[in-house]
Amino acid sequence: MTDDPDQTATQVAAGAGVHAARQLGNDLAGLLWRRQQEATDPDDEANWRAERAAVRARQRELVPDSSAIADALREWGGRIRELRA
Repeated sequence: MTDDPDQTATQVAAGAGVHAARQLGNDLAGLLWRRQQEATDPDDEANWRAERAAVRARQRELVPDSSAIADALREWGGRIRELRA
């Protein structure tokens, strides 16, 4: 840590962004898992499983202070809205 309050605030905000994106990814993965479990067609089940795996892989790659955080928040938020509609 540092004695610079601005730098500390920046570090905390960056960590919060990653946490928010990971949480949203967890929410999306849960919805995808449920769709996978409810699928009656093997191809549909495989598609839901693949999408969920892609979300999990992307979650592992998130780093603070990157544009990937905002991109993931927008994309995953939109996908959750689609699935809940």
